[in-house]
Amino acid sequence: MQVNFLNKHPGTVVVISDVLRFGESAPKPPERRMLSPAANNPLSFDNMLRRRGGQLPSAAAVRRAKALAAGLFDENLRAGEDIDFCIRVCFPDGTIGYTGQLLVKYRFHSAGAGTTLTARQVKENEAECLRRIGRKPPLTVAQRCLLTKEVAALEAELAIMNACENLNARILPRFKTAILNASENRHEYRSV
Repeated sequence: MQVNFLNKHPGTVVVISDVLRFGESAPKPPERRMLSPAANNPLSFDNMLRRRGGQLPSAAAVRRAKALAAGLFDENLRAGEDIDFCIRVCFPDGTIGYTGQLLVKYRFHSAGAGTTLTARQVKENEAECLRRIGRKPPLTVAQRCLLTKEVAALEAELAIMNACENLNARILPRFKTAILNASENRHEYRSV
């Protein structure tokens, strides 16, 4: 089904499908939709910088030549290598298509990355992936602005997480610093 999709859409470099999650620690609801109904189909490079689509390698079919040209997965990343790869593979003008169908079953277990990574680790990995993208391909001015904005938004979210942790631990000086960092990153996000 995914190969047929790629054959019908020659500009599409990746096609993703929805996932049915199962296992002892699978989140609810079990269906994971890779794109929301309001998202663009296909996803452009800019949409990927905004992290508008899901990236699960098990649910993707990629054109071999494009995967090789993008450099495959970055094995130095502990997590988020799927985000990094999908962004790189659609640079500069490739798109990621979406079947909108449940084609993959994905098992969750207690030792898997899907259950062991904290919300903070997920956000930190997303931010690192975006920073790496900024160092790799030659981005346009508009793409660089978008990337800066998205990194600032993630850093603001991380600063808010820090503030909440410090407030809960009653470490007020660190809470104040974290709130100021969140405010600064939020301001940067809005001004870009």
